[in-house]
Amino acid sequence: MSLKTYLQDSCDSQIVFKEDMIILQPGTFCNLSCAYCYLKTTNLDHKMSLEISQKVADYLNSTKGKYQISFHGGEPLAVGIKHLSILSDPFKCGDLMDRVTLSIQTNGTLINPDWCDFFEDYGVGVGLSIDGSKAMTKRRMTKNGEEAYSMIVKGIDHLNRKNIPFGVLAVVGEENLNKADELYNSIKNLGAKSFGINLEEKEGKNFGGVLPGERVKQFWKDLFLAWEKDKTVCIENFHSLLEMLNYVSYGIEQGFEFDGIAINTLPKITATGDVSLLSPELNDNISWSPYKFKVGSILEEPLEKIIEEGKKAHYVCDFVKGVESCRNECEAYTICRGGFASNKFFEKGTMNITHTNNCQTSQIDKLNAILELL
Repeated sequence: MSLKTYLQDSCDSQIVFKEDMIILQPGTFCNLSCAYCYLKTTNLDHKMSLEISQKVADYLNSTKGKYQISFHGGEPLAVGIKHLSILSDPFKCGDLMDRVTLSIQTNGTLINPDWCDFFEDYGVGVGLSIDGSKAMTKRRMTKNGEEAYSMIVKGIDHLNRKNIPFGVLAVVGEENLNKADELYNSIKNLGAKSFGINLEEKEGKNFGGVLPGERVKQFWKDLFLAWEKDKTVCIENFHSLLEMLNYVSYGIEQGFEFDGIAINTLPKITATGDVSLLSPELNDNISWSPYKFKVGSILEEPLEKIIEEGKKAHYVCDFVKGVESCRNECEAYTICRGGFASNKFFEKGTMNITHTNNCQTSQIDKLNAILELL
């Protein structure tokens, strides 16, 4: 359930803004240099101050409902256990202990027994980035150009020895589209409870990406069939799609309307306190024309004011217009609900757009593949 739901007349359209997650960047530095990384700042070493995380906690204390705080890099573990504990402490006080859950997305290379103790003590949900087998993960590299797979697996071994559940986020590029079985089995053998797939996309400083075609639809078919044989691991891409298909089917029977627009604000607070909305990938690209993605600084204004004013930002309004076009033009809108802001911008240079390569490969081709199999 979302913490807060806003129904307002904004950007010349009546929409619902929902807010149930805040993304915090503990630090900018990352110890890896993955070939498809979209971030420009991973060689910098800015660390978030306690003042910033405390201001986020103060904002949450002024609200009701439940939230997720997601620590998302750079590489969050690179700031060290002591510092991440300091940033986490404000969310473990008072009623926030019951209303706020913590999660982290890590490349896994720095995980050791002490980090496992931290995850357990603070109740942190662990998401780990690995792309499948060693052969499939060769584009995750250290800054010296060495493959990081063995380092990641070592971190996973520490999690498994402590029985700490974790999910996996895998990036699939063109070179791995014919390896659906290998992908599923390798993630299962690592001991993951669930995994999600990001088809590589044009984003930030990464100008590559998976292009639409029959190979993409066949990949989704092969992966779905591999999952149906052995549902040991939950594939989030299919789980959410099947849930939505069931909901839509039920809604049609009940006469529901599906043309509303619901947008998650997804505030992202950087290590230096800058705030952007809609997609965490945008905060590293604050000066891109024609938009200014920074909607405020939490060190200068209350987060509540920044979020409310940010909904009126040029790029947010353009994104709303693009989602309205998706609703009016795309048959898949009921399932995907208008796509992702960062993907639209980095592919097309504007938020006011409908169809992109990524929405075709990640949403439409996946939907069509599953419908052909069901």
